[in-house]
Amino acid sequence: MKKFVRKMALFLCLFLTMLLLLDILSAKPPFRGWLAAVTKSSDYPVAKMEVDEAVERVKAQSAATKLVIGDSVCKQLFDGLSGENPEYCFAGNNRAVTIAGEYVLIKEFLEQHEETEEVYLFVGMDALQAELDVEYGYQYVMIPFGNAGLLPEFKEETRQQMQELYGVLFVQKPVIRLVGDSSVNRKLYLNYLKDTGTVKSAEETNGKISEITAQYLPEIAALCEKAGVSFYLLPTVFAEEEDRRSQAWLLEQSVKQWGLESYFTEYFSNMAFYPSEQFSDGVHFGGEFEEQEELNRKIREVYVEKGYLQGLRMK
Repeated sequence: MKKFVRKMALFLCLFLTMLLLLDILSAKPPFRGWLAAVTKSSDYPVAKMEVDEAVERVKAQSAATKLVIGDSVCKQLFDGLSGENPEYCFAGNNRAVTIAGEYVLIKEFLEQHEETEEVYLFVGMDALQAELDVEYGYQYVMIPFGNAGLLPEFKEETRQQMQELYGVLFVQKPVIRLVGDSSVNRKLYLNYLKDTGTVKSAEETNGKISEITAQYLPEIAALCEKAGVSFYLLPTVFAEEEDRRSQAWLLEQSVKQWGLESYFTEYFSNMAFYPSEQFSDGVHFGGEFEEQEELNRKIREVYVEKGYLQGLRMK
């Protein structure tokens, strides 16, 4: 009997060691792609490139004195203008990073660029409603910010929330990297989060400033004021839909409830709505309307002609 137990224990140790080895190899080339294909994990691509790019851009040493940052619509509008405007840093990303993530990116940019003059935060209404969640938070916040060593820049309350959402083990940098670099691990862990976590419905969040926005927006303004930098919170552009108009009205009431009116003095008055046919998904422009020439026309109409983004060059 003892001999059988020893053999079984040895077998289990070897089996677990093999599983651990395969797990580690799933994060290393050339095994990463092969194991992703074998386990049908290829639908879970490595991290989220728009956030990785934003992190790299704010950290990079450059001659930029103006930061344009915000959600994926901000990225769509401005990314094509980088080559013509060296004095601007364009770091559009994704609404899933939340205003907390935008705070960390802005803070990093100000620390790397002491000559900064202006910070523009372009976000849609959905971004102002966004909270850290189990559906997108790990991909868009934990992996890119964790790999860049920026998680300590979040407030203690937010870091505590991350631990509660994702587990203490999965907010550690080595584990974040192991999950981020492996499609297999991402498939297992992200599906686990979806199965065990709770995601608020659109009805629960519609037209409501999130708690994390209410906490971090004043922090962004204070950062800029301390650095002697002009800060502008501006809307992206929206599809002309009844639901969007209703959302805007509700959001304005929520701003008042939170006592945040002083940060939104230029937000609601600068909202611009375009025909819904111009949008591919109700949020981003599609077809001919996503061509840079068309985007430039909207940038002029909505921002430049109102005095924002002075000196911005567009073909």
